[in-house]
Amino acid sequence: MPKYFNKALVHLKEEFPFTMVFKNELISFLKSSGILMLLFYVIGFFNKEQSLLYYFSGFFLTLFVTFIFNYLLNSKIISAFVSDGKWNLWKEITRRLFFLIIYIFNAIVYIDYSLNINFSKVDFSQFLTISFIIGSIPIVIRIVMTKNKLLKSSLIKAELLHKKIRLHQLENTPSKEELVIKSNIINEVFKIDLNDLLYIQSNQNYISIYYLNDHRIKSHLLRISLVNALKQITSENIIQCHRSYLVHLNSIEKITGNAQGLKLQLPQNIVVPVSRSFVKEFKATLVD
Repeated sequence: MPKYFNKALVHLKEEFPFTMVFKNELISFLKSSGILMLLFYVIGFFNKEQSLLYYFSGFFLTLFVTFIFNYLLNSKIISAFVSDGKWNLWKEITRRLFFLIIYIFNAIVYIDYSLNINFSKVDFSQFLTISFIIGSIPIVIRIVMTKNKLLKSSLIKAELLHKKIRLHQLENTPSKEELVIKSNIINEVFKIDLNDLLYIQSNQNYISIYYLNDHRIKSHLLRISLVNALKQITSENIIQCHRSYLVHLNSIEKITGNAQGLKLQLPQNIVVPVSRSFVKEFKATLVD
């Protein structure tokens, strides 16, 4: 038993993407709400003396207001505290189940008010608990299936792109080229042999340039945005793989993937993420 428990804990700690695309969330909400209302209709969970349109319109409105609240809380507040690589499976499950409780709570309150049931605290708690248990099963199954699907897709992409990057590196032999970036500070210029460059990372109005010097990784901080720095870079071997990262293609040793997406492995165990919005551009660069 401890062996399976430890294995389960390992899986729960696996990385998972934190995404809140309004269109996808809305479609998922409409599907689940439609199924729930259809189920209530089939089992007769409504006041037959009351207009069905009035009852289910109110029920849908209650769920929709809850959906908007959940979406805004996720996209505007929770997402601000989520950094790359820090979100994982158990956090996603916890987040989804937490908002499931809110949905169920509001739904029960509406049912109690609309049907004049007058739940006791015990009945209310039991109804909430049973509904949560029943509702949590498909949610957990869906999240795990989504994780496995994303993992499989990323592994296939990683294997393909790994071959492409090797071919690209063979066809583009290193040449003596200098990278020059001027900062926003007058007379501040950073120069480096392009072959020594690893990657560039942004931090608001600054960028950190990571490079090799005598087989050691060093960095240099410049006051300039990543967008403006990219305008000064002419080498085709430096591409943007993430909103916060530029990477030197010849420094990539391996491409791996997990449920969150692709990862670039650079010398000395450095890992640079490839965001989903840049996958197509990254792939097109390697194909060309």
